[in-house]
Amino acid sequence: MANELTTMSMYELTSKGKEIYELFVNGELDEETLKDSREMLEIELKNKSNNLVILYNLFERFLNTKTGDLNREIKRLQEVKKNYTARFDKFKEMTANCMQALGYKTGVRSGIMTNIGVLALSKSTRETPVDLETVDEKYKQYELKLTVDKETMDKIQELIGDTKMTVNPKLNKDLYAKELGILKYNHYSIKVQQTKEEEILNAKSIDTNEW
Repeated sequence: MANELTTMSMYELTSKGKEIYELFVNGELDEETLKDSREMLEIELKNKSNNLVILYNLFERFLNTKTGDLNREIKRLQEVKKNYTARFDKFKEMTANCMQALGYKTGVRSGIMTNIGVLALSKSTRETPVDLETVDEKYKQYELKLTVDKETMDKIQELIGDTKMTVNPKLNKDLYAKELGILKYNHYSIKVQQTKEEEILNAKSIDTNEW
């Protein structure tokens, strides 16, 4: 058995430990042999213990939510996504403005035909954002989330009755719209249809100075 232990993985150690215990339970192994076998397996586990501690710390360091390598990479990629999203939005806005200035109408049929797709002007209706700082309190509502035990919750319920506890203001959109109305505006952008994916995938980088 000693020769078997020199290259055993954690999975193999676990399997072997279960195997000898099942033999003991089934009466095929006496208690002394079980003890000796477990001691040999324990030696192998202890021989791996330094590496196990190192691996634990490497994982913990990598996954640490404040200083971990993974968290730093996530933040970096979030910034990359934010940057590219802003550039994409700007690209669509500039292209849409150009098409409008040249008299293009919305819709695929009025778009620009190319050999890889149709570039079309699109329009959607958006709501003008409402600045909560300037809104009267009557148009604000609050939501509160609590994590408490049952006893505390019962006491809170006695105090507030049927009142809904709320914090963190947000716009009471229904009331605001009913009494003051919410301004809407047309937002123009672009969309592409009937794209030949293979040509797009084979395309190399383009000169962004074109837009």
